[in-house]
Amino acid sequence: MNTRRQIIRGAVSSGGGVAFSIVALLVVGKVAATHLSPAELAVFALLLLSADFLNLLSNLGLTPTTAKLIGAAIGDPEKRRVISTGLFGQLGMSFAFAAIVIGTRYWLPDGFPTDAKWQRMMPYFWLLPPLFVVGTLRDLAMAALAGFNRYAHRAAGLVITSALQIGLVLTLALTCGASVATLVGALLAAYGAALIFFLAGLRDAFQVRPSPTLYIGHLRLSAPLYANSLTAFFLQRFDTVLLLALLDAPSAAIYEMAKRLPAVLSRVMGAFLVPYLPSVAEFIAKDQRPKASDLLTQAFALTAVAGYSVALGTILVQEHLILLLFSAEFLPTTTVLGLLLGATCLLVQSGIMGQSLLALGHAGLIVAVNVVLAGVGIALNIVLIPRMGMLGAALVGIAIAGASCLLQGCCVRWKGLAPDSWRCLTPTVLFVGAMAAIHVTNFNPWMRIAAFTAFVLLSFRLGAVTVVQVREILTHLVPVARSPRLP
Repeated sequence: MNTRRQIIRGAVSSGGGVAFSIVALLVVGKVAATHLSPAELAVFALLLLSADFLNLLSNLGLTPTTAKLIGAAIGDPEKRRVISTGLFGQLGMSFAFAAIVIGTRYWLPDGFPTDAKWQRMMPYFWLLPPLFVVGTLRDLAMAALAGFNRYAHRAAGLVITSALQIGLVLTLALTCGASVATLVGALLAAYGAALIFFLAGLRDAFQVRPSPTLYIGHLRLSAPLYANSLTAFFLQRFDTVLLLALLDAPSAAIYEMAKRLPAVLSRVMGAFLVPYLPSVAEFIAKDQRPKASDLLTQAFALTAVAGYSVALGTILVQEHLILLLFSAEFLPTTTVLGLLLGATCLLVQSGIMGQSLLALGHAGLIVAVNVVLAGVGIALNIVLIPRMGMLGAALVGIAIAGASCLLQGCCVRWKGLAPDSWRCLTPTVLFVGAMAAIHVTNFNPWMRIAAFTAFVLLSFRLGAVTVVQVREILTHLVPVARSPRLP
């Protein structure tokens, strides 16, 4: 899949499905923010955060490598074997981790942990295993569909299950009353429906016997990305845990729920980039490095301009948006929302560089960079959060994200790809200038408008993106016109 039309259509199909699922994410956030107490909101946020961590921990790095493994397999039978092996292996691994989690809770003393902030989560501990087991299998099935280029089925599943999630959450909130258990139950039901739908799109893979030997081989290949996934979690999500430990539960809950807006941006941008890894890997495998470098430049620059434009556009209306999506209790996050959105853009760009290193066969460099930065980030958070609160966490987040992007970019150039530095760096420099102007003027509304306008115009004027590129994307999205049939 290496033509521009295929890449663009795959990206839009993937991004469109995820964009619809974002509505469900925001609806759940609104219901939680308006119906749960601050203590319950903290429990809900921590449950989802813990489930995400256990998802990564039990997956052993298979989800991010599945598309590449399918692409490297020769012939349809072997591709199906990759899927059946991965899914059955993951099923066993997920149940093993669930047993460990349940056993750990069973053997814990009743008074552990002693801190009341963590004790509130204990009554809901039983919800964790089904959440991460179903979530892990769903994510792996989605990765398998991407590996087979079945983006339409993937997008349809996201749309259907997102609609189900919205319906369940609103129904339960109106009939039973919103609570931590009912909201998590609605999410779990939607995840389960998604898993069934995605597995239906892979049913031909279950005709092939899974191979334990192949599964072990896949785990060896995915080991570097497993380590990277864990360090990425500490880079992007652990600040919420530190806010809870160093400050209080309401601050951590508000910060984590406010991060749903950056999560929206991350999911959409990440979905549009789903075709990037198999495409750049194919160019590199065919020793077409100039084409790989050009694809890297275009993906990086377009992602940067689009992401930063959304970030600055969000800052224009952030107060109204927060009141619409959450409540007045979340208005203090206006001072950090722009920083969180900027950090998300940098992390997505860092992910592009990381995928390029993966395609080049140097996944170990990704791990090395992120392990060091994760340690630095945790240390800085411990220093700044007690002094600056949420602002300290946000400043650390954007600084670490920028360092990750820059270091991985240097590694990509060192290992043989040559992206256009001007086009890659220009959007970030413009965004930093825009954010500095907004903060210096204390978020003056006219300065927000001026910063957004200047960023967009200068991005085109300085060549980060061009009108021709935008026109080309729009052209590829239009179906090819068929010649009229002769009578």
